Amino acid sequence: MPVPYVVRFVSARSGAGETATASLLVRELRARGYRVGVVKHAAGSVSLEEKDSKRYLESGAENVVVSSSGLALIYVRGHRDLLEDAVVYAKTPIVVVEGFRESSLGDVVVVASSESEVEELLAGGVKPLVVVYTGESPVDQGALGARVVKPSSIRELVELVETRALEHYLQQTPRLDCGK
Repeated sequence: MPVPYVVRFVSARSGAGETATASLLVRELRARGYRVGVVKHAAGSVSLEEKDSKRYLESGAENVVVSSSGLALIYVRGHRDLLEDAVVYAKTPIVVVEGFRESSLGDVVVVASSESEVEELLAGGVKPLVVVYTGESPVDQGALGARVVKPSSIRELVELVETRALEHYLQQTPRLDCGK
């Protein structure tokens, strides 16, 4: 079974726009015919009224896993709060993840409203594929070491994620020419 393509949305602070941006990505990928699941990290305890989960379902995610220490909101007792464990439950070729900043699994999309928020994440070892910049002041793309897009340029983000997902699956093939 192929390993799913994972793209993580992280930020330096809560409320930066990860859910809004990731939901748009889910909606666009689903519109292009991709099967997409979501894993959302809950830093504290899991709430049965988890609002972000509903937002992801409304965006078209096939399923949503909310992961926290000791419990995942798919009712799995003894759950380890590791992204590698939670991705298994998504059961889709593309998994959009919100949170799990410390994980090294998948590509990373940083959502930030200031250059200092991005720098804080970079200093913490985060290596972004792209930065979704929600701030008003200009940002030095070269200094951040990653492509910078505005939330209004969601199609650019979707194109990049789609390309990376296809490359991910191509790398899992034997790349043998059958001659046909």
